[in-house]
Amino acid sequence: MKKSFFVSLFFILFVSILTRGPSLYAQSNELIDKLLAEEVATFGETAVLVLSGAGLIGDSSSEGEAISYIRDKNWGFKEIKADSPVTAGALSLLIMQAFDIPGGIFYSLFHGKRYAYREMVYLGLITKRGGPYRKLSGEEVLRVLQGALEWKEVAK
Repeated sequence: MKKSFFVSLFFILFVSILTRGPSLYAQSNELIDKLLAEEVATFGETAVLVLSGAGLIGDSSSEGEAISYIRDKNWGFKEIKADSPVTAGALSLLIMQAFDIPGGIFYSLFHGKRYAYREMVYLGLITKRGGPYRKLSGEEVLRVLQGALEWKEVAK
Protein backbone atom coordinates (compact mmCIF):
# COMPACT_ATOMS: atom_id res chain seq x y z
CA MET A 1 0.00 0.00 0.00
CA LYS A 2 2.76 2.44 0.86
CA LYS A 3 4.53 1.71 -2.43
CA SER A 4 1.43 2.56 -4.48
CA PHE A 5 0.89 5.72 -2.45
CA PHE A 6 4.42 6.91 -3.13
CA VAL A 7 4.00 6.10 -6.81
CA SER A 8 0.85 8.27 -6.79
CA LEU A 9 2.64 11.03 -4.91
CA PHE A 10 5.47 10.91 -7.44
CA PHE A 11 2.89 11.18 -10.25
CA ILE A 12 1.36 14.32 -8.72
CA LEU A 13 4.76 15.93 -8.28
CA PHE A 14 5.83 14.93 -11.79
CA VAL A 15 2.69 16.43 -13.37
CA SER A 16 3.13 19.57 -11.27
CA ILE A 17 6.71 20.02 -12.41
CA LEU A 18 5.85 19.56 -16.06
CA THR A 19 2.81 21.81 -16.07
CA ARG A 20 3.70 24.53 -13.61
CA GLY A 21 7.46 24.68 -13.25
CA PRO A 22 9.84 24.68 -10.32
CA SER A 23 8.04 27.25 -8.15
CA LEU A 24 4.97 25.05 -7.82
CA TYR A 25 7.16 22.06 -7.06
CA ALA A 26 8.66 23.78 -4.04
CA GLN A 27 5.32 25.01 -2.72
CA SER A 28 3.48 21.79 -3.52
CA ASN A 29 6.19 19.74 -1.89
CA GLU A 30 5.89 21.70 1.36
CA LEU A 31 2.10 21.51 1.29
CA ILE A 32 2.13 17.80 0.46
CA ASP A 33 4.55 17.12 3.31
CA LYS A 34 2.31 19.06 5.68
CA LEU A 35 -0.82 17.23 4.49
CA LEU A 36 0.82 13.83 4.80
CA ALA A 37 1.54 14.52 8.45
CA GLU A 38 -2.09 15.34 9.26
CA GLU A 39 -4.54 12.75 10.52
CA VAL A 40 -7.35 15.12 9.55
CA ALA A 41 -6.72 17.49 6.64
CA THR A 42 -7.86 21.10 6.83
CA PHE A 43 -10.07 22.72 4.24
CA GLY A 44 -7.70 25.63 3.60
CA GLU A 45 -4.70 23.49 2.69
CA THR A 46 -6.88 21.18 0.63
CA ALA A 47 -8.44 24.10 -1.24
CA VAL A 48 -5.04 25.54 -2.15
CA LEU A 49 -3.82 22.20 -3.48
CA VAL A 50 -7.01 21.41 -5.43
CA LEU A 51 -7.45 24.88 -6.93
CA SER A 52 -3.80 25.24 -7.89
CA GLY A 53 -3.86 21.72 -9.35
CA ALA A 54 -6.84 22.74 -11.47
CA GLY A 55 -5.05 25.91 -12.54
CA LEU A 56 -7.67 28.21 -10.99
CA ILE A 57 -5.39 30.07 -8.58
CA GLY A 58 -1.73 30.97 -8.65
CA ASP A 59 1.02 28.71 -7.46
CA SER A 60 1.84 30.91 -4.49
CA SER A 61 -1.74 31.57 -3.37
CA SER A 62 -2.61 31.46 0.30
CA GLU A 63 -5.40 29.61 2.05
CA GLY A 64 -7.32 32.87 2.37
CA GLU A 65 -7.11 33.48 -1.36
CA ALA A 66 -8.34 29.97 -2.07
CA ILE A 67 -11.28 30.39 0.32
CA SER A 68 -12.12 33.77 -1.25
CA TYR A 69 -12.07 32.21 -4.72
CA ILE A 70 -14.51 29.51 -3.60
CA ARG A 71 -16.83 32.06 -1.96
CA ASP A 72 -16.77 34.27 -5.07
CA LYS A 73 -17.72 31.33 -7.28
CA ASN A 74 -20.63 30.38 -4.98
CA TRP A 75 -19.91 26.66 -5.23
CA GLY A 76 -22.28 25.60 -2.46
CA PHE A 77 -20.08 26.01 0.59
CA LYS A 78 -22.17 28.00 3.05
CA GLU A 79 -19.69 28.40 5.86
CA ILE A 80 -16.11 27.54 5.12
CA LYS A 81 -13.14 28.12 7.35
CA ALA A 82 -9.54 27.38 6.50
CA ASP A 83 -8.98 25.41 9.70
CA SER A 84 -12.12 23.26 9.50
CA PRO A 85 -11.66 19.55 8.77
CA VAL A 86 -12.23 18.26 5.25
CA THR A 87 -15.03 15.77 4.79
CA ALA A 88 -15.45 13.37 1.89
CA GLY A 89 -18.48 15.35 0.70
CA ALA A 90 -16.70 18.71 0.85
CA LEU A 91 -13.68 17.39 -1.02
CA SER A 92 -15.94 15.78 -3.62
CA LEU A 93 -17.83 19.02 -4.24
CA LEU A 94 -14.62 21.04 -4.37
CA ILE A 95 -13.00 18.71 -6.90
CA MET A 96 -16.12 18.42 -9.06
CA GLN A 97 -16.42 22.20 -9.22
CA ALA A 98 -12.71 22.90 -9.68
CA PHE A 99 -12.16 20.29 -12.39
CA ASP A 100 -15.58 20.85 -13.97
CA ILE A 101 -16.57 17.20 -13.66
CA PRO A 102 -20.09 16.64 -14.96
CA GLY A 103 -22.44 14.82 -12.64
CA GLY A 104 -25.58 12.77 -12.84
CA ILE A 105 -29.16 13.96 -12.68
CA PHE A 106 -29.29 14.66 -8.94
CA TYR A 107 -25.93 16.44 -8.94
CA SER A 108 -27.09 18.54 -11.89
CA LEU A 109 -30.23 19.55 -9.97
CA PHE A 110 -28.71 19.92 -6.51
CA HIS A 111 -25.04 20.93 -6.51
CA GLY A 112 -24.50 19.67 -2.99
CA LYS A 113 -21.86 17.75 -1.12
CA ARG A 114 -23.95 14.60 -0.85
CA TYR A 115 -24.56 14.24 -4.58
CA ALA A 116 -21.01 15.26 -5.43
CA TYR A 117 -19.79 12.53 -3.09
CA ARG A 118 -22.08 9.95 -4.71
CA GLU A 119 -20.84 10.95 -8.16
CA MET A 120 -17.19 10.71 -7.07
CA VAL A 121 -17.88 7.22 -5.65
CA TYR A 122 -19.52 6.24 -8.95
CA LEU A 123 -16.47 7.50 -10.89
CA GLY A 124 -14.19 5.53 -8.56
CA LEU A 125 -12.37 8.63 -7.34
CA ILE A 126 -13.29 8.26 -3.66
CA THR A 127 -14.17 5.27 -1.51
CA LYS A 128 -17.70 4.68 -0.31
CA ARG A 129 -16.48 3.82 3.18
CA GLY A 130 -17.80 6.15 5.87
CA GLY A 131 -20.10 8.34 3.80
CA PRO A 132 -19.92 12.03 2.87
CA TYR A 133 -19.42 13.29 6.44
CA ARG A 134 -16.28 11.24 7.11
CA LYS A 135 -13.23 13.38 7.88
CA LEU A 136 -10.29 12.72 5.58
CA SER A 137 -6.60 12.43 6.32
CA GLY A 138 -4.05 14.29 4.26
CA GLU A 139 -3.06 11.05 2.56
CA GLU A 140 -6.67 10.41 1.49
CA VAL A 141 -6.97 13.94 0.12
CA LEU A 142 -3.87 13.42 -2.02
CA ARG A 143 -5.15 10.07 -3.31
CA VAL A 144 -8.47 11.56 -4.36
CA LEU A 145 -6.77 14.55 -5.98
CA GLN A 146 -4.42 12.24 -7.87
CA GLY A 147 -7.45 10.29 -9.15
CA ALA A 148 -9.12 13.53 -10.28
CA LEU A 149 -5.97 14.62 -12.12
CA GLU A 150 -5.83 11.27 -13.91
CA TRP A 151 -9.55 11.46 -14.72
CA LYS A 152 -9.12 14.94 -16.19
CA GLU A 153 -6.23 13.78 -18.39
CA VAL A 154 -8.25 10.83 -19.72
CA ALA A 155 -11.35 13.00 -20.24
CA LYS A 156 -9.49 15.49 -22.47
